[in-house]
Amino acid sequence: MTSPFGQTTQQMASGKQASLASATSSNNPVNPSKPFSFNFGEATSSTSTKNARGPVNSSQSSSFFFSDSSSVWSDQTKVESTQITSRSSPTPLSNSSGVTTPVKGDNKNVERKILGAIPHPDFTFEDGNITFQIGHMTFTIHRYILIMFSQTFRDMISLGPQSTTEGTPEHPIILHHLDPLHFEKFLRILYPCRFDELPFSKAADWYSVLLVADMFNFTECGIRNLAISQLTKTASCVEKIVWGQKFGIKTLQTQGYLEVCNRNETLKAQELVQLLDQPQTIELIMKKREAMHAAASRYVRVPISEDEVNKFFKEQLRNAH
Repeated sequence: MTSPFGQTTQQMASGKQASLASATSSNNPVNPSKPFSFNFGEATSSTSTKNARGPVNSSQSSSFFFSDSSSVWSDQTKVESTQITSRSSPTPLSNSSGVTTPVKGDNKNVERKILGAIPHPDFTFEDGNITFQIGHMTFTIHRYILIMFSQTFRDMISLGPQSTTEGTPEHPIILHHLDPLHFEKFLRILYPCRFDELPFSKAADWYSVLLVADMFNFTECGIRNLAISQLTKTASCVEKIVWGQKFGIKTLQTQGYLEVCNRNETLKAQELVQLLDQPQTIELIMKKREAMHAAASRYVRVPISEDEVNKFFKEQLRNAH
């Protein structure tokens, strides 16, 4: 088919593709082909090209549900398959801006595709001055709070490129290997709505807080210790063992061993699955429980003490502190 201007439809389509390729390869102070990357353990920051500027519609719910969020037992999150819905909208939310945004650089406009990043409804502050993207969600919060409480963020921000666009909604810092749900739970502690009560009471929520606090070294401000103290109250004995080993927390591990060895119930199938990658730990727990029950059949049963735990599980507690 020929257009009124003498070009075929196929020729016009080819011209548009060539124009788009030319536009995306223009000069840019933040080179998309070589994004800035800063390694600190599991977390990495890099330059991206998402636009997540608020303000966000206040009618949206203050809580997001992740219908396919990664398990707290897995170190590798799968945020690509995570669907985000709100209470008021059971269908997955999507970014209405499927358009390109002009970005100034070297006196030229470079068009960058917005790939569907969604600003968090509670943590996209109008006066925020640093934007992070985790998965397909962005958080615009306050730089000075991060610098004040986290040595890791302080180093990351100071060692990053001195660019006026780095960390803006158009160029958010990408945090890899982190689920947006974990970061949201952490921010509910960093930005409390109330000071006379805690925002949640489930062990999985406090695991999220501990994960982020440990990853970014929120230790001196007390958030990491707060999460640990709450996990001693809310986590199961096996969760205390697994999470204590993961983060090297001796108090959690010791309490978990005490509880699992002294209780009447044997290990359940779900608990064995949680300890599946720790066969030696399972063996030691079984041996200690059998020895205690054998002694109890002859004498009065005496619960295992903390000193016995420290000796019997010495290898498991070797790297904990």
